[in-house]
Amino acid sequence: MRSQFILDKQVRVDFFRAIAARMIPGGILATSDLASEAGTAQHEALVGVWMNMMAGAGIAPEARTKMREAWNRDVAMLPPAEMAAIIEAGGFDVPTQFHQAGLIHAWFARRRA
Repeated sequence: MRSQFILDKQVRVDFFRAIAARMIPGGILATSDLASEAGTAQHEALVGVWMNMMAGAGIAPEARTKMREAWNRDVAMLPPAEMAAIIEAGGFDVPTQFHQAGLIHAWFARRRA
């Protein structure tokens, strides 16, 4: 499960805390989520590119509109720095972002001792 579908921040921290509890100290977590700072020019550019890719794949305009509505309602898309803070609060060292593809960001972090 990607944590982006957990809308409550504390529940999201607890999600990572539960993962950390099952890992050995020093074990490495790799995780990815949709992440972006809504309202910024960068966010709008990334969403625009994402929507254009879906249009190019033949996804109907109505389906794309519904997807954007679902993001606003069902996805906790946070800025990357906030996402990293949630991972850290869940029992990990400061996460390192190692990948981004559009709105998808990926981090790795070691479980704290």
